[in-house]
Amino acid sequence: MKPAKKIATGIAALGLIFALNAKAQSTANDNRVAFNGASGAKTEVTKKRDPLVAPVVKEGGAYDARMASWDQNVSVIIYRDSTDSVAGELYAKSFANALAQTDKTGGRPIYATVVHKTGDYKGQSSVEFFVDGETWGFKGQYLFLPGDAWKLLPFVMKDYTDEHGYSKIIPETQKPTLIVASNEPGR
Repeated sequence: MKPAKKIATGIAALGLIFALNAKAQSTANDNRVAFNGASGAKTEVTKKRDPLVAPVVKEGGAYDARMASWDQNVSVIIYRDSTDSVAGELYAKSFANALAQTDKTGGRPIYATVVHKTGDYKGQSSVEFFVDGETWGFKGQYLFLPGDAWKLLPFVMKDYTDEHGYSKIIPETQKPTLIVASNEPGR
């Protein structure tokens, strides 16, 4: 092949690549990858989540709890052993309410997401804290018995405010929204 023909073929191939990229960019959705730099299309920063205005309790796993803590939030997961007499939802409501109360958090209440999951956890229910997408630990430990985790709430919140400030802390002038917890037996 002659050099001029090679150059023309190369330019045509590049043109085709850029044209296909522009087409992908104009029709892109969550299932397609588009190369913003090559097509010159505008980029947009995604909107940050709105702050929580009440505690959230839901059933899920560690991924759900970790994701709920992103953007300078606090979340908790309760791993409830199926033999535990206390329901996972009751544990979760109790922790969500405690995190929203000044007296339980050392004066640093926050609306948090608490996730609960029931399974076979070797006869022990446990609690794990997440702060801004990271697992929170105390003296090298990351899973706590519910009674111990309850006592650690002021330490979690102190570490949180030391690192992230008070912007998401419930003001003292505001009465916190709490979740009604029932005394229903374990499920």
